[in-house]
Amino acid sequence: KQILHSSCNGYSNRNIVEFIQDLREQVIVSIDSPLQVENEKGGRLCDSDLMKYRFHGRTVKVFATSREYMKGHYGGIRGEELLRELENSCGLKLGESVVETFPSGVVISLFPHLYDRKYKISSGLNLDKLINNYNSLVQCLEDLGFTGDYPEVSIVNTKKEYKVAEDKIDGIICAVNSYYYRNNSFVQFGNGENGLTVIACRPVINNNQS
Repeated sequence: KQILHSSCNGYSNRNIVEFIQDLREQVIVSIDSPLQVENEKGGRLCDSDLMKYRFHGRTVKVFATSREYMKGHYGGIRGEELLRELENSCGLKLGESVVETFPSGVVISLFPHLYDRKYKISSGLNLDKLINNYNSLVQCLEDLGFTGDYPEVSIVNTKKEYKVAEDKIDGIICAVNSYYYRNNSFVQFGNGENGLTVIACRPVINNNQS
């Protein structure tokens, strides 16, 4: 479970496709972005079902995804475009080798004790607390056996600098999600008609097996 590389250099869809095409082994791609948005307004059922679900008694919040919202805030729905390119150029399929995920949900699912230890700038915490919480998250990931190229935050002095590390750790969490998805340890929301979100969970160990 080695993390070979983490980066957030603003890769184009074509860069991403070319990278995946160069991989020799079959890949599972988890993407932190809406990949299907059929509804013009309102929200998707997969999002509302995710927010109703209780991870160790806790819930997570996501924004209501609609075409109107995505176009107004982001100028388009990049996830849909990327999904099409992955399907056409790499032969990947939604629900098989590509899934949508939500890093904050993955963290709460795998590490419920970190619920109040937010690592995202959007939490409003000061930089010192963010760094402490980030380091706690990295330690938890390493304890699960995920070692390698984690962003270093010891020299971070501003939230702008920290945001780079935050984006990288989100990418790593997406990779962790893919690991659990490959090993059939996940909760799924939606069926691929208008969203399919996967959140990793630890496998249940049955100690009563004979």
